[in-house]
Amino acid sequence: MSDKINPYLYPGLKYTFINKFRKIFTEQEILTIILDNFGLTFEMVSSKVRIRKFVDARIVISYILRKKLGYTYTHIGRVLGHRHHTTVIYNEKKFVDLYLTDSGFRDISDVILSHVGLKPPTP
Repeated sequence: MSDKINPYLYPGLKYTFINKFRKIFTEQEILTIILDNFGLTFEMVSSKVRIRKFVDARIVISYILRKKLGYTYTHIGRVLGHRHHTTVIYNEKKFVDLYLTDSGFRDISDVILSHVGLKPPTP
C-alpha cells in the first residue's frame, strides 16, 4: 500500500489540500541539510579539492538537486563550482553505485534522503 494520498480514492479531496502535506525545499535548504550532515562548508564542496568527503558531498548534492528539484545538469554544475555537465551525470550514476555498495555512504545518504523526502534508489 502506498503512503501517498490518492485523489481517486477520496473524490471530494482537492489537489491543493494534498499539496499542503508535501514539504517544498529550496536549493539553499537542500544544500544546508547536506553540508550539515557531512560537516562541510559550501566553499569546501565547490573547491577543486578531491578529498573523499568532499567528493561524496558533491555526489549527494548532484543526485538530490536532480531528483528533488529537477534541475538541469548544467545548472547543478554551476552550483558545484562551475563543473561540466558530464561530471554531474557521472555523479548521479555514481550515487546509485555507491549507495548499493558502500555501507558508510548509504548510512549518511539515508539520513539525508529521509530528511529531504526522497526514496532510496533501487538496483
